[in-house]
Amino acid sequence: MVLSNPQDSRILKNFSLEHDFDQTTIKQYRQLFQMRHEGHAWNDLGDLEFLQRLGGYRVDQETGEKGFTLAGVLMFGTDLAIMGVMPRYFVDFREKLSSDPNIRWTDRVYPDGMWEPNLYQFYRRVLPKLFLALPTPFQMEGVYRQDETTAHKAVREALVNCIVHASTRLYEGPVVERYPDRLFFSNPGTMLVSVEDFFEGGHSICRNSALHKMFEMIGGGERAGSGADTIKKGWADNKWPAPEIKEHFGQNDDRVELTLRIGQSTSSPGKETESKLKTRKKTREIIREKIGENPSITVFELAEQIGISRKGIEWHIAKMKSEGLLEREGPDKGGRWIVK
Repeated sequence: MVLSNPQDSRILKNFSLEHDFDQTTIKQYRQLFQMRHEGHAWNDLGDLEFLQRLGGYRVDQETGEKGFTLAGVLMFGTDLAIMGVMPRYFVDFREKLSSDPNIRWTDRVYPDGMWEPNLYQFYRRVLPKLFLALPTPFQMEGVYRQDETTAHKAVREALVNCIVHASTRLYEGPVVERYPDRLFFSNPGTMLVSVEDFFEGGHSICRNSALHKMFEMIGGGERAGSGADTIKKGWADNKWPAPEIKEHFGQNDDRVELTLRIGQSTSSPGKETESKLKTRKKTREIIREKIGENPSITVFELAEQIGISRKGIEWHIAKMKSEGLLEREGPDKGGRWIVK
């Protein structure tokens, strides 16, 4: 599902292809696109038309306004162009493999003036560094060697998710970290679906649909709704602990954090499922208890008192209503809950 007004579709004024876009980035992207889509009609287009097909340039059909979009500048723009529209833009990869407390990080990729820090350049620099954290078994598919495993696909999906789901309206930007035993992804914003819906798969709302399309066209990111399945499968195939997602709510910067632990899981898939079921059951019992104490309690108040996100509360309530355990009488404001 795509938002009716994706954040990255905003048309920017006074931007030009010659002065605000990194020609090396466009060339590298188009070469990769051509490798993956040999014979595609877009390969014969000029750069402007090509960007228009990707959503990097558009015409507003209602107002007639036309120009480069925020997605186009973030993906292919120069440092100065990006900072001109987002002064606090910052992408950051930190590698922390040393146990020496005096060594803050063993490698880092950030806007240091040595490269154009648009999202495509960040992606192509960071992905190989994340792949180094994974074992690469020798695999054969027919007579060809295939080194990329489901774990590699999971890491690629996690990185793209971190980038394309980042809110452009909040402070800072995506942060990616590599540790000896885990990979960590953090992006500004809140989840547009509940954590439960995300892990169930098939549920996705894209905050930045043009950026998602740009990555999808070069093999980065799965189609909407299947990303969580790709991440889960990559880790389950290796019997590693299940991916962990947390939401943090701050005064100026809400963030979504994904942790992928690398190593043998301490519990079997069956025990993980049993644990999740117990957690859900306990949460629903608390919801019933809070509603029993105050039938007029709001979703926001439930989220605040129980300590999980509003979307998480909405997910549990929807499930409880579908199972006949809970009913709503009256409007959202002024109504009340009825526990069955």
